[in-house]
Amino acid sequence: MHNSNNKSVQQMITVQTIQDKLRQKPGVSASIQFYDMADRYFLTIGAYHQELSDNDAKRLLSELQTDRQSILTTKNNHPALLITNKKH
Repeated sequence: MHNSNNKSVQQMITVQTIQDKLRQKPGVSASIQFYDMADRYFLTIGAYHQELSDNDAKRLLSELQTDRQSILTTKNNHPALLITNKKH
């Protein structure tokens, strides 16, 4: 759904959503990181980009930090996460 006043009505991104998207794109990694120019977090999976609220970003960072496919790091002085697309 898209709202004409420039605000997207977004479905909540979950860990399962990210894992499903990664399964659909073999060889692609995902990242959650803060972009200074936009002053917000984004989820990126290949060419797919989604803006995240601070609360959603913090929730996903917390939930994914112990995942075996995730690497917790810092980017632009904010927590960031790289999620590899490896099979276990």
